[in-house]
Amino acid sequence: MSVSTPRRFLWVALPLAVMAWMAAPEWPARAGMMDAPWRDAWVPIATAWAQTHPSAASPEEGAPAPTSVTVPASRPAVLAGLDPVANPVAVASSAAPALAHPAGPATASVASSANQASIQVAQQAVQHDPMAGGTVLMIGDSLMGEVAAGMRQNLPRRYAVVDRHKVSTGLTNVAYYDWPGTAQAAASETHPQWVVIHMGANDAQDMLVDKHWIHFGSDVWKATYLARAQALLDRLATAAPGVTVVWVGLPAMRSEEFDAKMAVIRDLQGQAAVSRGVVYLDGHVALGPAYAKDAELTKGHRTILRADDGIHYSRTGGTQLAHEAAVAPVLAFPWGG
Repeated sequence: MSVSTPRRFLWVALPLAVMAWMAAPEWPARAGMMDAPWRDAWVPIATAWAQTHPSAASPEEGAPAPTSVTVPASRPAVLAGLDPVANPVAVASSAAPALAHPAGPATASVASSANQASIQVAQQAVQHDPMAGGTVLMIGDSLMGEVAAGMRQNLPRRYAVVDRHKVSTGLTNVAYYDWPGTAQAAASETHPQWVVIHMGANDAQDMLVDKHWIHFGSDVWKATYLARAQALLDRLATAAPGVTVVWVGLPAMRSEEFDAKMAVIRDLQGQAAVSRGVVYLDGHVALGPAYAKDAELTKGHRTILRADDGIHYSRTGGTQLAHEAAVAPVLAFPWGG
């Protein structure tokens, strides 16, 4: 072995090690998407590796631990005291009647079609004057990044747009990132008048619940996911009473197989929104009923809307979704004012 060989090895290995360390927070989500038995072998390794990164400070620090789902008395009581992580079977048996008779003023139904129109429900009891400005809390996965940036760019300065998105997160891997608890902590800290939610691209995977894997799309999986989405909304309502929440649904994805999985996520997120009396906006309205990488937004000029991976957005694509939420009647923000 020549003297230069170890140096060449270091020149190759060191950058790869740095890249692996920088990407450590994303490893648990990626490992969770693998098929068994690779998933079972890699999830513990990926989770341990993620904790080596400085950004891996526990999301539960300063936030309520993800224990039981607390449901206010004015909400469906059938889920009260049930932990969607520890008791997925109990949640599965209870979720259907809870949604069949949602409490409060919400009146809407969730269509299974991917091209469903935006779901409008009765406005919440406490409303805030959009012209007066205030704080807009944006929470979600990596898809929220460009949406939040578009919102910040186009709202007047009297609006404080707080971007708390986190890449490679969702509602399926609460051991890695507890969104209900994190969202509650963020709302308690920022005191928002409005919250916009956009997530789900990482959620088409099996869930590890009570040391058992629950397969994506099964009845128990759907009930558990629904309960977690409802818990997220409940935690926000607890932290910021009277807050106005808008859940922006996922648009079409390039891969038909992946988009079919996202249809399951869209339907459950819509059900959760309706059951809690918040507005769910269909992402297809902003970016079209079918996937398109670009579009003619102005006559004679085509604009890139999506990233090369067929999932994420360009800045323009994210801004289109932000605009759809901002001008919805429930928010009525002065876009570009």
